[in-house]
Amino acid sequence: MKNISLLNIKKIAAAAALSAVMCAAFCEDSVLAKADSYREYSPGGFSFDFSVTEQSSKSVMRVFLDAQSRDTSLVIYKEPKKYRRRVVLTIKNAFYVHDSGMSSAIRITPREMLFGQASAGDITRIAYSGMYSIESSEESDGVLVLHLKAEKDRGATYDYVDLSVEPETCRPVEAVCKGSGGVPIKVIAYTDFAHIGGKELVTGLMITDSKSNKTSSVVLSGFSTETYPSSSFSVEEMKYVR
Repeated sequence: MKNISLLNIKKIAAAAALSAVMCAAFCEDSVLAKADSYREYSPGGFSFDFSVTEQSSKSVMRVFLDAQSRDTSLVIYKEPKKYRRRVVLTIKNAFYVHDSGMSSAIRITPREMLFGQASAGDITRIAYSGMYSIESSEESDGVLVLHLKAEKDRGATYDYVDLSVEPETCRPVEAVCKGSGGVPIKVIAYTDFAHIGGKELVTGLMITDSKSNKTSSVVLSGFSTETYPSSSFSVEEMKYVR
């Protein structure tokens, strides 16, 4: 009897431990999804302006997200004028750019700079969920830090990200973006928020290069549910987008 009771106790303890692990993982995923929601204006397709300022230079791009896929987007340059025919296309883990004078689009990497400290991935990627897995989490200095690792072939811009969020609201505070060796590449601070369309959204970022300490300030504005039809989000059609 004693052996049976002890076995049952061990089973119960093991089940409780497994349940706790599963609950923790679920809670972490929920936190990540909530943090992502501060970048998502609409569950369908939408668009917004991405304005980058570094010192006295400024660039404005219009970002269009496909209604059918969060990892498919088009970026159209608005300012400065000399770049107005430049278009960047993202399809899953592939990035392409087409500019005036080019007969066809060329492939680029998500870390290539489009302006200032903002890379192609910084501009087009609005969510961590689906591209990163949560390796661990911890509370530090009043924030919850999620240690993220890029999922293979999901189009993640960085190999690792330490994402800090407010524990109660899950509002993103800071993202330390790292390379394959875990060395910081840049730090993205979430500086401004505003209530737009009935929800709270990120409207300001500060991107700092970890090596040079150069910074770029980013303003997100002009949110709209207008976007291009899904047929426009292709390498063949991107050259005709205006």
